[in-house]
Amino acid sequence: MSYAGVWVVVVLLAGLSAAGWYMLMRSLASIYARALVPAAWLALMLVPAPVPGFAGNWAPAFVVVIFEGLFQAEGEPWLAFRLLLAGVCLAVAVASLTILILRRRQQPTA
Repeated sequence: MSYAGVWVVVVLLAGLSAAGWYMLMRSLASIYARALVPAAWLALMLVPAPVPGFAGNWAPAFVVVIFEGLFQAEGEPWLAFRLLLAGVCLAVAVASLTILILRRRQQPTA
C-alpha cells in the first residue's frame, strides 16, 4: 500500500472511531463531553509527526511517541509528544469555542 493510501486508511478509521465515541457518549454525557472527547480523539489519532531516520515520512504522532519512547534505545519522542500535546489542546479549544458560540446563538435575546 502506498504512503498516501495508508494515511487515507488512518483518517477513515479515526473518523469512524470518533463517531463511535460520540455514539457511545450520546446518552451518557453532557454536550461538552460529547463534543470534546471525539475532538480530542481525532487530534490524538491524526496529528502527524516526522519519523526520525526516515526523512520526508510522517506518521501519527502517538505512534512515533510510542515507538521512539519505548522501543528505541536512543529514541527522541519529544518533538512528536509536543506536536501531539499541541494538537489535542488546539482541538479541545476549538471544540469548546464552537460549543460556546452555538450555545450563545441558541439563547433567546431579551
